[in-house]
Amino acid sequence: MNFFYLLLLAHVVGDFPLQNDAIFRLKQKSMTGVVVHVIIFAAVALIILSPFLAQPVVWATVFMLSVVHLLLDHLKVKMTRRQSGDRFRYFLADQALHIFFIGLAAYWLSQSMTDAAMPGLYANRRRLISANALIVAGFAGSVLLFYAEKLVIQRMGGDRLAAFPNQRQRWPGIIIRTIAAAGAIAGGWYTLLLLIIPLFVRLHPCWFHLLKPLWLHESLAHLLICTACAAWVWLGA
Repeated sequence: MNFFYLLLLAHVVGDFPLQNDAIFRLKQKSMTGVVVHVIIFAAVALIILSPFLAQPVVWATVFMLSVVHLLLDHLKVKMTRRQSGDRFRYFLADQALHIFFIGLAAYWLSQSMTDAAMPGLYANRRRLISANALIVAGFAGSVLLFYAEKLVIQRMGGDRLAAFPNQRQRWPGIIIRTIAAAGAIAGGWYTLLLLIIPLFVRLHPCWFHLLKPLWLHESLAHLLICTACAAWVWLGA
């Protein structure tokens, strides 16, 4: 059964598209922001799992994951406050732990609901992975691109890097990566949609740094994110 990808979808939707700048800033200031974020995640999970809400184990699973999400995010906030180093490792560690617990929860659901009927859309593994991959390429891609550019700039001797882009600045890249990743996932002639990335980078140079735009590096970073997400779909489905 595809409970892992359903729960993962709830996680990526709650962590990226629905975690706006205001919620992120509130998370850094107080526990209230973390609670609001977790409530949003729980609501998304319940909506996605709505065909199975008659099963008590589903409610228990969402509650358990919400508690884990609360603890992990609170810990990440505390870690980033105490240490001013590279926060990318905290981001990766946090996501890895979330995925680990989602895997445990999905296994529990699959063992507890062996006779549950999976609706047609939910039974399509490729569509579920594609939905996850498109959100990762579009929205999580902004975070990955930021740290990729930061690494390149540091190796080139740059010492200044702008703050993480706001929502308005992120949207063009989100749209372009989502379209390009969708083309790569669809395959065939649609793969040519990847070519919009270098054109986009040329017309919309990276806002992250004060050096001259790194056209090649930035294009490769976008392409790597999109093709990796497409590969996830092709290999996972």
